[in-house]
Amino acid sequence: MKTKFYLFFMLFICNISTQIYAQTLTVDHNGDTADATKGDGICADTNGDCTLRAAIEEANANASITTITFGSAMTVSPATALPNISRSNLLVDGTAAPGASCGALVTGTTHSLTVVIDGSGQSSGNGLSVATDGVTIQGLVVQNCPGSGISINGNNNVVQCCYVGTDQTGALAAANSSHGITLGGINKTTTITNSLLSGNNGDGIYIGLVHAINATGNLIGTNATGDTAIPNQDGIGAFGSINCVIGGSLASDRNIISGNNDDGFDGGGTGSWNNAFYGNYIGTDINGNADLGNGGMGIRMHNGNNSYIIGGASAGEGNVISGNGSYGLLLMPSTTVLGNYIGTDATGTSNLGNDDSGVYLRVATTDCVIGNTGSGANIIAFNGGAGIEYASGGNGTGNLLQGNSIFSNSGLGIDLNGDGATANDADDTDVGPNNFQNYPDITDTTPNGSDIDVTFSVNSTTANTTYPLTIDFYKADSDSEEGQTWIGSVTYTAGEAATEVTKTLTPVVATGSGEILVATATDAMGNTSEFSPPVTNVLPVELSRFVAKLENSNAILHWVTASETNNLGFEVEQKFGSVWKRIGFVAGAGNSHAELHYTFRTNNLSAGQYYFRLRQMDHDGQFEFSNIVSVKMEEGFGTISFFPNPVANRAKIKTASEVEGAVQINLFSSKGRLVRQYFFEKTIGHNQWEIDLNGLSAGQYYLQMNGGENVLTRFVKQ
Repeated sequence: MKTKFYLFFMLFICNISTQIYAQTLTVDHNGDTADATKGDGICADTNGDCTLRAAIEEANANASITTITFGSAMTVSPATALPNISRSNLLVDGTAAPGASCGALVTGTTHSLTVVIDGSGQSSGNGLSVATDGVTIQGLVVQNCPGSGISINGNNNVVQCCYVGTDQTGALAAANSSHGITLGGINKTTTITNSLLSGNNGDGIYIGLVHAINATGNLIGTNATGDTAIPNQDGIGAFGSINCVIGGSLASDRNIISGNNDDGFDGGGTGSWNNAFYGNYIGTDINGNADLGNGGMGIRMHNGNNSYIIGGASAGEGNVISGNGSYGLLLMPSTTVLGNYIGTDATGTSNLGNDDSGVYLRVATTDCVIGNTGSGANIIAFNGGAGIEYASGGNGTGNLLQGNSIFSNSGLGIDLNGDGATANDADDTDVGPNNFQNYPDITDTTPNGSDIDVTFSVNSTTANTTYPLTIDFYKADSDSEEGQTWIGSVTYTAGEAATEVTKTLTPVVATGSGEILVATATDAMGNTSEFSPPVTNVLPVELSRFVAKLENSNAILHWVTASETNNLGFEVEQKFGSVWKRIGFVAGAGNSHAELHYTFRTNNLSAGQYYFRLRQMDHDGQFEFSNIVSVKMEEGFGTISFFPNPVANRAKIKTASEVEGAVQINLFSSKGRLVRQYFFEKTIGHNQWEIDLNGLSAGQYYLQMNGGENVLTRFVKQ
């Protein structure tokens, strides 16, 4: 009898010991009942089932619990929010469930996830809430929650191999009503990796005050294969985030932040600083070769944001920021932008332009570094505005813009005031963005073996500019306006200030005779100018003035020559998108030493900004471009806005009217033949209509509106 009692006692003690020191709880039921006895080491409701709610309650109450796993595939549908996870260093692991596996999303392998937390039955609360440190959540689908999918307020927590905001397949939205992942807690860090964060009504990731993240290998705003948008509001929204590292130099570190309704990254709130972006695709598909743009900007910084790092000079650190519905980047002070492709695909060659300027500097932005003359140069191309634009009315200085490959943008390569080319002023006394540093006035470029003798001056006195200046020379792009290939630089000293000098430039890239060059000037404080007018060999015409003005809906171009030798005349060119096209020709005087005046008129402009330049032609076939001038036709009564222009198959017409009535729009070919008619009804105020251009041959066309205004506008059909 004693032997039997002893054996029973030992078995009882072993069982109790096993319960007290159990480290893993296995969820075996998809119900929502509570743990019967919290802290006893056993996950069991009154029926003996281990639910997710019971497992969290038991883990919170028992320090020996390190892991919650799942014994079967299941969908957990809580009736109320699950308890906050307060047990530190806990692993909540859905990857051990039957049929579950983790792929590598950004390299093209999707997850197979079999454990779902579906919050559609809750009236409030998050899917999972973490209120401690060291928790890892992996292998879960978290969807349809009335709050955020996952909320974290702690340090050194990890979310990995999850789908948050989509269904199990990662192909359809199953929106959480707030953010995908919400991060809080001052001076805390969270790692988010290899997860799909899409379809949420708020942001994919929302970063609270003074919180940092390490985000790698995520798809944010797309489906699980990275080729279709499942938008969040912003991809990542940040309120006072600091020291975030988003991406990395390896392909597996790359985040795809694309397809979101607003911005890819929105650095909202003051005090958001020192955030770094490396190797991400922001606005493209998973392969970096198709437009999957965010509806707003690629990266947006707000007042109070500063010291961001966007890209780098080492291999793999540059981001692709393309295809977005506004600016590629909107910058605030002390931001470094290196090695990025802004407006191109991942090869840096194909057109995936952002809809507005590639890089936009806000009014008070200072001390940014955009590019360098080494491996950190950016490619900034095909964007719908300028390559780099400084906001109109700005006064920030010290923004260094050097070495970048800027080409085929619709606006200027560098636009320091957002209003088109800024003419040099006498002695450089004007103030504004980058102090409106005067660009070099190049008067001659002559091949000298493999070198080039460049003759130029910079009209900047030592009283107004900090010397020495660095003069950077570039091969111009196809429109002969922007600097596409940096070829080298020379130094312009204080002793040479405002005087013409000839220096020998040794190009780092072979530059042949007859190639067109442009240049910038950068002072010792880092203020870079706009690009100079293009120059090949100096042609024997001295153009002393070229201006444009509006007269009603007409642009009047006027220019003055101080002397002419062998001058055939002037082709007048207008910029359409990123392409310059001839719109007229004015014959020159041939030879003259008198001041001569010329005028050209282009009629019936619709609302928009227009850019013009002259191509001065010599009788022997040489030519030289003038500076660029522009006029802006404001939208008003009796004007037509036609967009996009050039257009493929469908276009929109916008107009304003003071009266109601029928509108007939006639479409004419470039030869004046009526090819189509459209009929609409207009109301008082603003009107917008869409027209179908399918079936029309490529070329130039004219629209005439006969509804009382008789407005004529011109467009190009691609």
